[in-house]
Amino acid sequence: MFITRSLRWWLASLVLAYMAGGHAGTPRITFSCWLPPHSAHFIKLDAIYREAFAALGYDFVMQHRPTLRSIQDANHGVSDGECARDFHYLASAPESPLIRVNVVVASADLQIWSYQPDVRIDNLSELNSGKYRLGYMQGSAATKSLLTPERQRDAQGLVTSEIGIKMLSAGRIDALIISEASVKRILAEMPLPNPIYHAGTLFRQSAYVHLHPRHRQLVPALTRELRQRIPEGGISLE
Repeated sequence: MFITRSLRWWLASLVLAYMAGGHAGTPRITFSCWLPPHSAHFIKLDAIYREAFAALGYDFVMQHRPTLRSIQDANHGVSDGECARDFHYLASAPESPLIRVNVVVASADLQIWSYQPDVRIDNLSELNSGKYRLGYMQGSAATKSLLTPERQRDAQGLVTSEIGIKMLSAGRIDALIISEASVKRILAEMPLPNPIYHAGTLFRQSAYVHLHPRHRQLVPALTRELRQRIPEGGISLE
């Protein structure tokens, strides 16, 4: 009996060691991502990236971070890349070392919402007029590029979409720049004390993977793998 138990223990230990060794030998890519981890968009992109990197011989993990923290982690090399950033990000952040992978992975309308039903903001002049107490998501280069330096100083940068929507519903800001996808998700998940209203659409954003330069050699192969898995124009975040 002792020999049998010892043999079983030895065999089990050998199998576990083999499995651990195989996993440890597989390199891992980690993306930071501003999308909420329970959202359909996060889940869909996560699955696509896992498949693409598996084809290249990598394990893959995607970690949710607030919008600003997410891009900071990628820029500083804490993560290996950012899951989805607007095409204009690198132009508005010339100090960033990141490399854009030229495949549109997702798209969504960037909109303005208000707690006042009669508010309409139809152009950048009205957006920058200072007439409204304005909120926007920190870390969104596309949004920041729309605002004049003066408007950037008096607008309120918000850490998460949920905080922005709550402040808007409570009347603490008059208007909020936010993606349509975020509004739909939050309205479906979170009751608000007061209704909010669509006040205008600024443009349609196209988002791309941005890799840290230590993975520069992966760009051609990752481009090929993503094009095989993502429809032209990207996944619609609506």
